[in-house]
Amino acid sequence: MTQKKLSLWLHGVIIAAAVCVLLVYLWLLPMTLKDLAIAYYAGAFLYLPAMVFTELTGVPILIALGFAWMIAREIGRDNSFSHRNANYMQIIAWLALCDVVYFQLGILVFAFCGIMHPSIFIAAFLLDCVGLAISVCAAALSHLIRKAAVIREENDMTI
Repeated sequence: MTQKKLSLWLHGVIIAAAVCVLLVYLWLLPMTLKDLAIAYYAGAFLYLPAMVFTELTGVPILIALGFAWMIAREIGRDNSFSHRNANYMQIIAWLALCDVVYFQLGILVFAFCGIMHPSIFIAAFLLDCVGLAISVCAAALSHLIRKAAVIREENDMTI
């Protein structure tokens, strides 16, 4: 597979991921939160705070997809192992970590206020584990890309 073809595939996957994120955050979450607020808490007074909280968790995801798009563009330019891509991966790692911390703090606030269903708390914890894994993997990839960029620069100087 050529660099250009890989870049096109990555762009396609990133577009599909962005569509999925938008569907979840603009359609599925509002509908689910409204149903939960009415069913479990006898009113929709919690809908707006929960909606604002959950919608804000999607912002870092969309920003990270933007950085993934830039990485895919660099791969298409045959510049896979560069300091720029390492920096982009580091930013993605930090975005994932910040999103996990924000999400967990919000879930804890809702739980301490007594307005968190236990099943939602467990699901949120599992989502935090996934976000933390993404953060660690992105940080590890950033480190490896940076090391490969240094090796590439050394090889370019000797040739």
